[in-house]
Amino acid sequence: RKHIDNVKSDPEYKAKWIEHRDLEIKKWWLTLKPFKDESDVPNLPKMDDFFIQRLKELGAIEKSKLVDGEWYYGNYRSSNYGKWNSDKNEFEVIRYKFGYRWDSCNHFEDDDGYALFVPLRLATKEEALEEESKIEN
Repeated sequence: RKHIDNVKSDPEYKAKWIEHRDLEIKKWWLTLKPFKDESDVPNLPKMDDFFIQRLKELGAIEKSKLVDGEWYYGNYRSSNYGKWNSDKNEFEVIRYKFGYRWDSCNHFEDDDGYALFVPLRLATKEEALEEESKIEN
């Protein structure tokens, strides 16, 4: 309880606590092993250079290497697949909300405060066709 009171009432204490917490989070990220599956990707914090670089080191595909119109397998809150649209500079994803529909999201390098897509590999043709068939059905 004292800690919470200090965080609420003492700006200096709060700043030191946030700095400590952020350092511990980064230490934890340094223990992560390369991603093999989308479920290996942890919840993303607010992106900064450290986290962007660490995601690339762990196997995430950087934005400059994405190919327009290609489907990617990865991690996003409502889908494991995203289709890169270079004109819009975003992923197109199919989500379910009162039926399947198109939605969009940013690559992890372009944090806008909303859920981000972390591409891990190109989707297979079968995966892409199955994903697109959701809209057609």
